Amino acid sequence: MKTSIISVFLTSSLLISLSGYAQAGYEITPQLVHFDYHESDASGSTLNREKGLLPAIEVAADGQLKNLSSRLYAGAMSGSVDYDGHTQGGGSYDTNTKQDIFHLGAELDIEVHQNISVVLAWSRYWWRRDIQPKGIVQGLTEDYRWDLPEAGVRLRYQGWQLDALYNRTFNAQMVIQPTNCTGRVTLHPEAGEGYSMKLTLDRNTFHPYIYFKRSRMERSDPETGHSCFGRIQWQEPDNQMDIITFGTSVRF
Repeated sequence: MKTSIISVFLTSSLLISLSGYAQAGYEITPQLVHFDYHESDASGSTLNREKGLLPAIEVAADGQLKNLSSRLYAGAMSGSVDYDGHTQGGGSYDTNTKQDIFHLGAELDIEVHQNISVVLAWSRYWWRRDIQPKGIVQGLTEDYRWDLPEAGVRLRYQGWQLDALYNRTFNAQMVIQPTNCTGRVTLHPEAGEGYSMKLTLDRNTFHPYIYFKRSRMERSDPETGHSCFGRIQWQEPDNQMDIITFGTSVRF
């Protein structure tokens, strides 16, 4: 059922985006992203934080049919950010993490009134989080994937466009990759709620914007893994990712 919903959503968006109707077009968007991720324990205390600037890019195709428009998009951000956290023994640990985040998605814009639309979107994310080793502390590589359905409104006024969307993570999975002393473990974080706001200056060719998105995952159930010291338990804590994106879409 879940796969069917995604397939129908992406297929309908593709047909409209690439159907050749008036106002169909393509976009390429260079971006600069302020990345801010943290994990927290059951009391809400921060366990670790990763912050920094990442270069990014997104490409898109869109089309319109009467009061319905759609957009297919794919994007990537990659680079290193600062890591401020703790070791298993509780000592402070400062290093950096290599980040590679990719997404693929579709968006439907349904005009319900002049300058007011309902927006529905669905994205799939893949994230490799590579915590770098430092001193005697080993690094750790984690691979996340999740779906992110979104819904909200789009308002237009005198060349400006404001999007306000609610989101909820769905079908999340995190794989802890093996090290010299630990085996691979797969965890399943629970769904978490978030939101996004995007302000765009709508022009014929160039569309500068600022975009904030918060997405969250709730704590996973613990899973047992193997290590040099015997069986150990892993658990993904509550986490939150905030990104602020500055971009300019070039339409052609």
